[in-house]
Amino acid sequence: MAKNKKINNLAIFFTVAIVEMILVGSFFGYKTYLIISNMKTLNRETTVLKQKTANAAVAIDLEKENEKTLQEIKELKNRFFDDKSLLYFLKDFSVVANTYSISINSMSFGKLEKVSDTEPPIKGLPVNMSISGSYDNLIKFISYLERYKHFVVIGDLSISNVSQIKSQLGRKANNISISFIFYVQTSSEGSWSYGGK
Repeated sequence: MAKNKKINNLAIFFTVAIVEMILVGSFFGYKTYLIISNMKTLNRETTVLKQKTANAAVAIDLEKENEKTLQEIKELKNRFFDDKSLLYFLKDFSVVANTYSISINSMSFGKLEKVSDTEPPIKGLPVNMSISGSYDNLIKFISYLERYKHFVVIGDLSISNVSQIKSQLGRKANNISISFIFYVQTSSEGSWSYGGK
């Protein structure tokens, strides 16, 4: 009996040990399954996060590029005359010409021609002018027009040396016929007229 009791105790012990091992193995198996599942979820979310981070960087770059483009458009738009800036330019035109010792003999304006459908539209205003002055001063004056902060596009030039024309300094002068175009943001139709305040 003592032997049977020992065998029974030993059988119970082994049964409990086997049940404990199964429970511990199941517990570790379940935990391993959770860890692997969580690692897969973490890897997926990390990949999504990396993609979102890359997209955010691209979006930031695109936003900066957009801001830069908008600034360039604004700067380019500022290169066009508007009604007010053209009026001031024309008011001071003879004063500027005098600083280069240039005499304005005549100036005529053509019809406005639409160039762009912006708001207000950009239109070309053709101008024909006859001026006189020394050759060097004429070149400096034309250079001034070409470098002006607003678009002034010089078209045709014809220079003639006229000995009867005398400049303000009493020197022999050249006569020049010049045609150019002012690009104006204006609502004027046909011929240009100042419509500002």
